[in-house]
Amino acid sequence: MNIWEEHTDILDPLLGLLYLILIMVGARVYQQNKINPIYNFFSIGLFCKILGAILFGITYHFYYKGGDTIYYFKGGRVLFDLFTESPILYIKALFTEAGDHSTEFYSYTSQIPFFKNTEGWLMARLTSGITILSFGRYYPATIILSTISFIGLWKFLLFFNGISNGHNRYLPYFILFAPSVIFWGGGILKDTICIAALGYLSYYVDLSIRKKQKILQSIIICTLSGYLLIELKAYIIISFVPCALYWIYLIHRESIKHPLLKFIMGPVLFLMFIGFGYYLIDFLTKTSTFYNIDSIESRVRGFQNWHDYLSERDGQSGYSLGEIDYTFTGVLAKFIPATIVGLFRPFLWEVSKVVQILSALENFMFLSITIYVISIKKLKVLSNIHLRFFFLFSILFAFIVGFTSYNFGALVRYKIPLLPFYGAFLAISLSQILNKKQLT
Repeated sequence: MNIWEEHTDILDPLLGLLYLILIMVGARVYQQNKINPIYNFFSIGLFCKILGAILFGITYHFYYKGGDTIYYFKGGRVLFDLFTESPILYIKALFTEAGDHSTEFYSYTSQIPFFKNTEGWLMARLTSGITILSFGRYYPATIILSTISFIGLWKFLLFFNGISNGHNRYLPYFILFAPSVIFWGGGILKDTICIAALGYLSYYVDLSIRKKQKILQSIIICTLSGYLLIELKAYIIISFVPCALYWIYLIHRESIKHPLLKFIMGPVLFLMFIGFGYYLIDFLTKTSTFYNIDSIESRVRGFQNWHDYLSERDGQSGYSLGEIDYTFTGVLAKFIPATIVGLFRPFLWEVSKVVQILSALENFMFLSITIYVISIKKLKVLSNIHLRFFFLFSILFAFIVGFTSYNFGALVRYKIPLLPFYGAFLAISLSQILNKKQLT
């Protein structure tokens, strides 16, 4: 009996249905007394997110017949068994380092896939809390995690809506209903947790820096969100930090009204934020062996070679950027093609698998709206400091994932952190064009 058969019996869909009903009832109650019309999208957005997560599980169950999602669930399921055996040992296990063979509960942890891997072990511990709530059942666990992830996505929407000075009728469709985020950002994967953590981080950075509200709460939540991103996918936070610092610098510079003081303080603030950003990124790369600068080239080569190998062996949809010279100028020469890959590929004619169709349609829509926005507003669209931040992060992140993925199967998952930002950039720009309003 495999892990699917062991934990997907008749109780699995029944318990999942019960959880779905309870969550949707709670969502309706939550949005009932909200005045802002954007809350009308809360329930339907949550339902689509949960539905996408269930379809994701079904796809991996019957189409891929395995994958990371089941291995992460199995890790959480083993810790769930440890919890039912001894809650005290379970709590001790949560604070155990990856690959520690000396513990009294090693008979459990040795059964966990990726136990020796720091990221995989963290996923097992995070998933264990969800499996406890789901009584060790896969689909109820998926529903719970997708709900948690949706809250992070909702934070994205509140953040972007606040930036656009009220209700923007296009934003919910770009943020809540992007097919890639619904499908790939809802299952039991690192991507699901990371998109939620990034949503919280963005919202509370804005809340504390721009709005100057709930400072202590923001510090705590940003610290926790940043920790999860560093431990699970540090390249997300490494991409986010310099873009966010540049945005914060622009906010502070704009707040200085006196021309002479702005002339003096502008460069000072810029140097301060550049210095802080350099120190933070240097700290991240030096404290993480996985993201150490000295090994980036070999790791990028490894990603590219591995994904290229998968394309040849398993018929996965691969792409190539041509010969790469791993020098600064050589990598820079691939910036535009890699960024185009990260933002807009696979194109419709490059689709070779059913699971890529929605992503290709999504890319076509993003490309079409991008061409429309640029043709109307040209570079004036970047005159606003908020849109500049969204665009800068999207471009930088698109380059990173486009340069390293080398097959579309991996790309559609890796790129989802940029989709809310690029979606917000397009939605707000579109609103400015169609409603003839300027963003302040």
